[in-house]
Amino acid sequence: MTNMGENLYILGDIPELGNWKDFVCKLTWSQGHNWKTSLNLSNAISSFKYKFVCYNENSKSMKWEDGPDRVFTFSTSPQAHETHLKWNELLI
Repeated sequence: MTNMGENLYILGDIPELGNWKDFVCKLTWSQGHNWKTSLNLSNAISSFKYKFVCYNENSKSMKWEDGPDRVFTFSTSPQAHETHLKWNELLI
């Protein structure tokens, strides 16, 4: 999915996701073409909005995921949650 100089990030409406402007949540590639990251979130966070963004470090260009913002809502404390998502595929 990415080319030379491109990295995959998650941007969102919380500081841990760059408040929609800073590229702070970089994903890393792993076997099976899976991209992963870990976040340490405050227990005060019950939900947040976010999108995947492919950012080219060389040209400073970016491609935002299509569609509406994703929303992640915790049913319990934000500790130790794992989720699996796909680019441009909203899970309902």
